[in-house]
Amino acid sequence: MKHFNYTFYRLYRFYGRKDDLPQLSASAIIAVLQLLNIMVVFFFVLNYTSITISKTIVVLFALMLVILNYWRYLKFRNYQQLKEKYKNETFKVQKKRKIYILVYIFLSFFLVFFLSFLKHNLKVI
Repeated sequence: MKHFNYTFYRLYRFYGRKDDLPQLSASAIIAVLQLLNIMVVFFFVLNYTSITISKTIVVLFALMLVILNYWRYLKFRNYQQLKEKYKNETFKVQKKRKIYILVYIFLSFFLVFFLSFLKHNLKVI
């Protein structure tokens, strides 16, 4: 959860300068990243078992993740608490964590697209 907390904090800071609802934007992005990670796991489960999941279930699950993340960061771990926690972060640590977040975001999207490409275009999986 620390990783998601820090990612939320940085996304909130980023969208706070551009958006009227930075909490909703940051929560939605966290939910998308979580959904992408779950999709990678489901990809293997669905390809090697006879389980099927409808698109409606996936959409409902995604909406549930957005709502749960929004509620979590509204009630339990709000931006001010995270700001206080990370206020003494050095520039070097901040830069290192920013790179980690960008790599995480890239890999989350890349893995889903790469696995889909392998399955549908190359029929490898």
